[in-house]
Amino acid sequence: MRNKMWGRGALIVGLSLGFLLTGCTPQEAGNMQQTSQENQGARDLSGATKAEAYSGSPKDRYAKAGERYKELNAFYVGVQRDIHAGTWQDSPTHSGVTPTEGYNSGMELIGDGQGDDGSADSYTFWLTRFYTPDEPATNVLERTVEDWRQRGWEVAEPVPGAQRFTTTSPEGYGLEISVSDGTFELRAFSPVYWGSYDELLTAVAERRDAEYQAKAPGTVFKEDPKTKQASLKPGVYRPFPAWDAVPTT
Repeated sequence: MRNKMWGRGALIVGLSLGFLLTGCTPQEAGNMQQTSQENQGARDLSGATKAEAYSGSPKDRYAKAGERYKELNAFYVGVQRDIHAGTWQDSPTHSGVTPTEGYNSGMELIGDGQGDDGSADSYTFWLTRFYTPDEPATNVLERTVEDWRQRGWEVAEPVPGAQRFTTTSPEGYGLEISVSDGTFELRAFSPVYWGSYDELLTAVAERRDAEYQAKAPGTVFKEDPKTKQASLKPGVYRPFPAWDAVPTT
């Protein structure tokens, strides 16, 4: 039952990402990035235009999304280890493998938005983990902010005093750190890529559920019965579902 809720949880959380990163409501974020004809030639960070991203077979498009998910995790692991190399708690929704609508994420892609049918024409992936240190979590927050600034990254504090900071890495990954009730939270967002969000979400959800039911390697983790969170070290994450997990015609 729980795995069937992952997609819904990812959608609910995903709709709030634009507000978290930009301070805008999802509606405002969408209005700022509605699709316009003059921007259809804009390229995402992979170098693809919208037309190029929509070309090829569904399997090829799915494979590209899988590589982007892996690349985000590889980047995230390094950031995690710089902060704490030990155990972190994952998100109760386990939603990292499912995409989020790109235009609602707060990450920039000129011209993306919703098509005539109301579906999003871009997507992003996001990850989140939690860490409760023995010392005050604000100390970890301050050290991380200082480390990012020493790297030359521009760090913003969207709401002064709210103990939440954001930055974007040179590779285009968005990062957000915050503290709440003594727990440190680290989020990472991939760049926004052109592609049918609905097509990708459906394909991922079907294969994720099939692999979970089959207890495929890396899909089932021991969870805290109360929080539904798994304790995982950096580098341990759910693999992107295999295309062949669901029969295709």
